[in-house]
Amino acid sequence: MSEILKHIHQHHIEYRLIGTFLTPILVVAGWVIVNNQNNKREDRKELRKFIDDLVSKVEELEKLSIEFHTNKKYIESNASSILSQYSKITAQLGRSRLDCINCYDSAIKLHESISEDNFSSNNFKKQNHNSELINNILTQSSIFIDALESLFYNTTRLTLAQRIAKSLSRQTQNKLFISVFCISLFIFL
Repeated sequence: MSEILKHIHQHHIEYRLIGTFLTPILVVAGWVIVNNQNNKREDRKELRKFIDDLVSKVEELEKLSIEFHTNKKYIESNASSILSQYSKITAQLGRSRLDCINCYDSAIKLHESISEDNFSSNNFKKQNHNSELINNILTQSSIFIDALESLFYNTTRLTLAQRIAKSLSRQTQNKLFISVFCISLFIFL
């Protein structure tokens, strides 16, 4: 014990200097970590709000579409409302910084299910609630909502290694797309 006290007494100034430099470094490192965690939490909140808003718009589109197709007659204003709602969804999705190919594919398939042969005034026929067209709309709407929910999970719950792998995969896909595009351009010219 006395050796320890002698050692501390002999190197007292060195330990004090280490403490003097180490304390601010630990404070700054702690602040950076806490700030990073707060930013991630805020990003998750914003993404959750964004997805919840899109989900409610998709559900509203589903409701409008079913009402339109189960009506006795073709109503132009309802068709316009459906197209307007779909445009709002795709515009909001397009403005986002999110990379969700499944979401875009699901949005297109939802649009196709809504605007099948029964969407024009010439071909309109009242549909039953259990018709294939209505079931297709319900299915595509659910698939789109699932794609949005998967986007939230895959964006916010990935580990660092998974995020790096996803980024590398995306870069590889972009390079592959550019290569295929250049080759096809070269072939057609």
